[in-house]
Amino acid sequence: MEDSILTSMAFRFADAVRTSARDMLDREPVLEVEDLREGSFFPRHRLVVMLHFTGAAQGDFVLSLSEETALDLMGIPSNVRQGLSNHLVGTECAGILKELLNAASGTAILGLEEHFGRLTMHPPILIHGEIDPPGVPSSTVELRLESGTLECIFVLDLADNEQERIIRQGMDDLRRARTETRLCRHLLADLLWHTRSDLPESLRLQAETALEGFESTSDSAVVSAT
Repeated sequence: MEDSILTSMAFRFADAVRTSARDMLDREPVLEVEDLREGSFFPRHRLVVMLHFTGAAQGDFVLSLSEETALDLMGIPSNVRQGLSNHLVGTECAGILKELLNAASGTAILGLEEHFGRLTMHPPILIHGEIDPPGVPSSTVELRLESGTLECIFVLDLADNEQERIIRQGMDDLRRARTETRLCRHLLADLLWHTRSDLPESLRLQAETALEGFESTSDSAVVSAT
C-alpha cells in the first residue's frame, strides 16, 4: 500500500506544482514521467522548501531546485540571474516558493485524505544549503525547465506505533530546527560583517551577543554529547 501511495501521490503532487506554477507564475514546467525515483528522502539541490503534514499519516511535500532554476521559474532573465548571490536568491525566492508549495500541497493532499482522513498541513519552511534528511520513504518526480530540474518529492511515514511516530516527529522537528538555526546564524554573521560600519552601536552589540550565545550553547551541546 505504501509504495502505491508514494507513486500516485508523487505524480499528483508534481502535476499540482506544474499547474500552480502556470497559474501563479505563468510558467509551465514539463512533467518528466519517466524520471520517477523512489528511496530514502534525499533532495539533490541546495534550495529545499518543505511542508509537513500530520494526522493518521505524516510526511512532507517537498520542492528541491537550484538557485538558477528558482530564478528561471520566476521568469528572471539569465543575464540578471548571473549577478545575484546565492543568499540573495534564497531571500528573494523564499516567499514565492512557499506560496507555490502551499497551493500545490493544498491540492495534492486531498488525494491523500481519501486514504487517511483529515490531515493537518503545517507552514512551509525554506532551507538553503545543507540538510540532514530523515531516513523515511519518498518518491520523486521531476519537472523540467530550460535551466534545470525541479524535484517534486513526496515523503510518507506510516509508522504504526504511536510512540514511535511521536519520537520520529520530534527527531524531524529537531533536525529542522537545527538546520534553520544554522542558516540564521550564518545569515546574521554575514549581515553583521558587511554592514558593521552602518549599524547603530546598540544593535551591533545585541547581534554580537546573540551570536556569542549561540556559540556557547553549541559548545555546551558538544560537551554534553561527549
